[in-house]
Amino acid sequence: MNILNTGDIHRSIARSLSMSALDANYVAESDPTIDDKIDSTTVKLARESKTPVIFDSRMAWHFVKNAVRVRLVVDPSVAAQRVLLRAATDVESYDSLDEVASGLRKRSESEIRRFIDTYGVDISDLRHYQLVIDTSDASPAEVASEIVTVFRQPAPTQTQLRLSPTRIVSAAQLLGEAGMADDIIVEYRRPVFYAVSGSDKLARAVSLGKHLEQAILQATASQSA
Repeated sequence: MNILNTGDIHRSIARSLSMSALDANYVAESDPTIDDKIDSTTVKLARESKTPVIFDSRMAWHFVKNAVRVRLVVDPSVAAQRVLLRAATDVESYDSLDEVASGLRKRSESEIRRFIDTYGVDISDLRHYQLVIDTSDASPAEVASEIVTVFRQPAPTQTQLRLSPTRIVSAAQLLGEAGMADDIIVEYRRPVFYAVSGSDKLARAVSLGKHLEQAILQATASQSA
């Protein structure tokens, strides 16, 4: 099995330009050659590979026909902690948790702007993906298990959510929703999931210490952290 991490390509380009990965993001907003190189590498591998390919990529699903579209999301504070623990490189290094959080937020905002301008695609719209998994509390094994379980079944016809219960903010009482609903229904306002239904089920999932809980996506809206 082949694995392509387009972030590695981006960092390699940043290194060749003697700039940070974040600065290379800003350059890419006006210089299409950076995305052209990443996109052409993605398409070439998808076309020529004789074995399945895993693309660790923001946009590969847009180019690869019949791709299984999985989106991994995470609490921004957890993401910052993970990045700070990672070994620094010549194109990506941080001195504090606040600096990491700021850098990740700026990179995400840059990519969202760029991909809307270049491809007409808002990557923060979760409806693009067949499966969305919140990795804030789940282990890699739990995440992999969910992916395998979902895609051993008939292909999803709508976005499937597997979310960390502790990360879902209950908005049900504010909306006058009865807590006994069978399903947890959420709205997504990046980076927060708001439960508008199923508050009792959500409370049970939290009390049981579950790392992932199934939810239904009612709406999605891009909103800065």
